[in-house]
Amino acid sequence: MIFLTAFAEESAPPACLTLSLTWQERAYSRLQSRLSNGEEVIVMLPHGSHLYHGDRLWSDSGQVVAIEAAEESLLRVEAAQPLLLLRAAYHLGNRHTPLQVTEQYLLLPEEKLLAEMLRQLGCQVSAVRAPFEAERGAYAASHHHHGSADEDGHSAQIHEFA
Repeated sequence: MIFLTAFAEESAPPACLTLSLTWQERAYSRLQSRLSNGEEVIVMLPHGSHLYHGDRLWSDSGQVVAIEAAEESLLRVEAAQPLLLLRAAYHLGNRHTPLQVTEQYLLLPEEKLLAEMLRQLGCQVSAVRAPFEAERGAYAASHHHHGSADEDGHSAQIHEFA
């Protein structure tokens, strides 16, 4: 069994293995899964850590493992007019729905009630399978740093809220 316990720095060697996880799985700082080669892996990162597509982790054996966003069941929301898409994003935000935003469409985890609401707003909604990377919180700093020092060297905690 392989243990992944730390983020790899940019200067680390290229990843030789991958770990494909859904958005929800990447939100856990502790989980058990399988690498691309079938080996069992346990992720044990500091509490509050969130993994993103492209992150790289050190294994206890000195290997670098790349994180991939796994395909999952999503809703793709499109609209004939930009205002309709903005309204859809507003209503989804009011429901604290994780959302991937692009200029042409929105992606969100598949949910029948939300699909119906979005259709009532005038949007076109289709079910797709794709990797998902929700917007990071507006107040989120770099996702690997959990504290920072002010100009006097005092530590300040940075918190991410989902």
